[in-house]
This record gives sequence, structure tokens and C-alpha cells, in this order.
Amino acid sequence: MVRREASHRLSQPLPLRAPSMLLAECPAGSEAFTLKIKRDGRGHSYCAARVPPLYHCSSAPSCSHALILGHKNSGLLQVFKPQRSGDCNRHHEAPPPPARPSDVTDDVTNDEESVSNIIAKANKDLDSAMTEGDIKSDGRRNALSCRFCKWPKSGSYVNIFYRLSNSYTSEQKDFIRSVMTGLENKTCIRFKDVDSVSWWKYLRHLSIYPGKGCWSYIGRVWNLRSQSLSLSSGCFTTATVQHELFHALGFTHEHSRSDRDDHVTVHNQNIQSDKLHNFNKYKTNNLYTPYDFNSVMQYHNWAWTSNKKATLTSKENPGLRFGFAKVASDNDILRVNRYYKCNV
Repeated sequence: MVRREASHRLSQPLPLRAPSMLLAECPAGSEAFTLKIKRDGRGHSYCAARVPPLYHCSSAPSCSHALILGHKNSGLLQVFKPQRSGDCNRHHEAPPPPARPSDVTDDVTNDEESVSNIIAKANKDLDSAMTEGDIKSDGRRNALSCRFCKWPKSGSYVNIFYRLSNSYTSEQKDFIRSVMTGLENKTCIRFKDVDSVSWWKYLRHLSIYPGKGCWSYIGRVWNLRSQSLSLSSGCFTTATVQHELFHALGFTHEHSRSDRDDHVTVHNQNIQSDKLHNFNKYKTNNLYTPYDFNSVMQYHNWAWTSNKKATLTSKENPGLRFGFAKVASDNDILRVNRYYKCNV
């Protein structure tokens, strides 16, 4: 058997590989870990099987003190401290596909749902008219083609003029502006409200209004002086507003990336037959950033499922639950800064 040792804080991932030595007492099919927690300086021994990139104990009922640590590749490290020696003596099998989470049911609040579920509900009467559920075509180009759709940069900043519909309440307007401010603080994007400008009709701008559902065009549409972006009352979560603003900035969904087949498996047999086009792969500029399961642009495992089974799974970790980001990830922000050449 193999003994692995790691010294780390609980907030840090346990390395997959560590110095090893033989250990006789750990049963076949499992490995021993000694976790040296700096908080108390003591070592704790665990038996667990290695199913890359997961560690888990198949005899969970006889294990106690479960410890779950984040994995550097967005997986999970899960080890169980055995109550007695021999508790982890069963053969360990690969983890099953992710179970359907409770927060995709209809009886929860928006804050508990994924962005893709919120959008799907808000756009249930619009889905057939949209690409991938929330991308509107301008009629002159492919909805996911964004060769000439950057917003112009003036000096060090990209100024995007916008106007919020008077149909919004003051609280809704404040919420949208707060999301915009959050993006401004990390990028060179500057959202400029044109309400106070008497000649705003002559400025190319985003017209944000409570239309039917949550949707946006991809990037700047040059033939539209007033470019619509819809945020209905069901779209008011930080992640959802960010999602649509990222579309307006020129970004598509994560599962549409040109390199997605290296990272996710698309289960066509589980997808609604009339939604298969939502899983097309496109030629994209990935800006030298990795595939990001934590992206606010990543749809969840069960997007457009026909049978409650996963339509998207991670190739590296089939049990990974993804698509439930609450805010934009570091990679989301990095892409904006690289795309617009921000010096931040």
C-alpha cells in the first residue's frame, strides 16, 4: 500500500502527489493518508481509495469524520476517517454521475438556482427564438460570431453607454448598477448612464429593459443605435445580470468553446431533441484561459435534460457538479481584461 503525507491548511487543496512510502496496514483497494493539520500540529490517518481526481471511501456508513477539501482542478477531495481499522476494505469503484440536485426543482428561490435554470424559466416562451437559450441574433450575422463586436476603447477605458427603463423600480435599477460597479472595479469597462444626457438618443447604447426573459446580443451590434438587453423580474440575481452583461461584452457560453470536447462530455441521448442545437461547438477565441467550470457562463449539468439525467459532465471528474456559480470567476474577469486589453 502507499502512504501519502501532506502538510497544509484546511483552506488549501491537498496535492494529488506527495512523497510516499510503504504502509502495510492499509487494506487492498485503498491508500493511507496522514494529514498534518497546522492548526493543532497533529497528524490524522485516513483510508481512502484514489479515483482521479477524487478520493472517497465506498464503505461510507462505517466511516466517520468526513473531510472534504477543494481540489485545484475544481474537483473534490473527499476522505473519511475510519472508526476502526479495516473499515475501508472494500474495492472502490469510480464515482457515479452527479445526482440531480434539489435546487433545480421549482419550489426554491432564484438565489438557490443556477443561472441556466433562472434563464430557462424566464425564457420558457422565448427559447425557440434564442440561440443557447438567451442569445439573440441580430439578423446580419451568426449569433455566436463576434469578429467586429468590441465596444470601442477610449484611452484606458471602454465606455459603454446604457439606459435603464423607467419600468424598473428604483431598487431594481440600483441592483443592476451595483452589478455593473462590481465589474468596473476589476476591469477597464465603464458603464455610463445616459439618462442625464439630453441627446442620449444619438448615442449607441445598451437599452436595458424588463422584456420577456433574460437575453442579450453578443457584443456590440454596429447597426443598432439602441441595443436591447432584457432583464425581466425573474433575472435579478448577481450571476444572471453578470451573465447577460458578459454576452453584451462579447462572450459566449463555456460549453460552446472550441476546446470543450477536451473537458466535457455532451450526452446527446439525455438532451431534449429540439434543444440539441444548444450544444453546438463554435470556433472561439479562448484568450489563453483554461476551461472554467466555475465560470458564470457555464451551464449546469442538467441543462435541457429530457430524462433528469446529466447532459454535461466533466471528463476529468464525471461526478463534478458545476454551473452554479454565484458570481463571475477570476477567469471570467481575466477574459474581459485580455479581450479589451485592460491594464488592471
